[in-house]
Amino acid sequence: DLSNTLTTDGSVNYDRNGTSGLSLVNLANEAMRPIKSLDQIYNQAEVLQLVMKHKVQELARASNGHFQSNDGSGFIKWRDVMSNRALEERIKWGRIKSPGRAIEKILRSYGGDCSRLCDVVRESLYFENITDLMSCFQVIKDDFEIELLRIKNRYDESYDSKASAGYRDLNMNLRLRTVVTSAFGLDEHVAEMQLLLIDFAKLKTSAGHRRYVEFRNQRAE
Repeated sequence: DLSNTLTTDGSVNYDRNGTSGLSLVNLANEAMRPIKSLDQIYNQAEVLQLVMKHKVQELARASNGHFQSNDGSGFIKWRDVMSNRALEERIKWGRIKSPGRAIEKILRSYGGDCSRLCDVVRESLYFENITDLMSCFQVIKDDFEIELLRIKNRYDESYDSKASAGYRDLNMNLRLRTVVTSAFGLDEHVAEMQLLLIDFAKLKTSAGHRRYVEFRNQRAE
C-alpha cells in the first residue's frame, strides 16, 4: 500500500508500510475545504505528487513508456528499470509547479482565483513512436482510477502549433480516484499528465525554453 505521513514541519514522508491516522484525518479535513489559498493547494500537492509518480510508473510499464534522465543524456525505458533498479536513480521525475509561476498564472489567466490551477501536480511520459503513445492513452482511458477531465491533442493535424510556439504533446487534466487519494481527501485535486514523442522532446533545449517563457510572457499567460 502507498501511504504518507506528515511531519511536524509540514513536509511529507513517503512510507510504503504504515500510516499516521491523525495526520491522514487532518490532511483530509484540510483538503475537503473549498480551495481558497495556495497553501491549501500545495499541502495537497505534496502528497498527490507521490501518488502521481506511482501511477505513471504503472502506465509506463503497460505501454513501453520512458522517462527523461536527470543528467540530460537521454531517456530511460521503465521496463529496463524494472530489471535494473539502479537506473531509477537517473530518472528526472516531475516536480510540483513553482509558487512563482503559479502566482503568475493565477493573476494573468484566472483573475486571482487560485482554485482554477490544474497543473501544480504534473508528470510526463515519453515514447519512441505514436503507436506506443496511443497505447498509453488507451490504458489511461481504461484505468478506473483515472478520471479524464480535459484533453489537448497538440499532435492533431488541425492544431495550430503557433499557439504553443511549435510545442506539441498530448496534454491531459485528470483526477486520481484511488484508495489513497480518497483517504487523504485528494480525489478532487486536478493534475496534469503529458505524453510526448521522444523525437519532439529532444528538440527542447534550455535556450528554447527561455524563448518560450518570453513568448508566454508577451502573451500574458
